Order: sequence, then structure tokens, then C-alpha cells
Amino acid sequence: MGAVTNLVLLYLLAELAGLYYITAATLAYFSGIIVGFLFQKFWTFRDTQLGTFPRQFIFYATVSVANLFLNIVLLYLFVEYAYLWYIYAQALAILILNTMSYLIHRHITFREYL
Repeated sequence: MGAVTNLVLLYLLAELAGLYYITAATLAYFSGIIVGFLFQKFWTFRDTQLGTFPRQFIFYATVSVANLFLNIVLLYLFVEYAYLWYIYAQALAILILNTMSYLIHRHITFREYL
């Protein structure tokens, strides 16, 4: 759901608001962090403990912000050098980074809920 939120907002910000695709991707990415965390915590890992929420969110957000920088680099490379449409480029970057992030969150962020 975080990826869907990210892609939809990217399209809306770039196409309707007229923002440069890198700027739009950065803004859309932050909304995806919040949605992604909530779905990972409560749905994927079925973690209903609210006491762990702050610690988990801080770690999740830290990993996500690091991924933001990787995302921007991949997006730029895919658009400017592989000549992909920015939406396809973003989807590919999300696929790569979400796979890596899932493994990090599975083994670190939410490990006690497996």
C-alpha cells in the first residue's frame, strides 16, 4: 500500500501539479513511509503492541530515509540513462528497495512478531 500511495502521489504531483519528477518523487516517498509503516506493523507482521510503536517507527523511518536517497539515485539513473518513463522507473526502484527493506524490517524492526 505504501508503494501504491507513492506511485499515485508521484503521478498526481508530477502530472497535475507540474512538479519536477525528482521533487514529486521525494514528496510522494514521505507519504509512502507512513502508510508503509502502518501496513507493515499491523497487517504484515500482525504487531498490535502500541508500546513498541515509537521505537519501531523511528527505525523504520531511518531505513526509509536512507532508502529515499537510494530511490532518487535509481530513479534518476533509470529515467536519464535507461530512458524509462518516470512512473516505470519509480515502480522498478520501489520493487528493488522494498525487497531490501522488507528483509531489514523482518529481521530487525519487527523480529519479535514473526
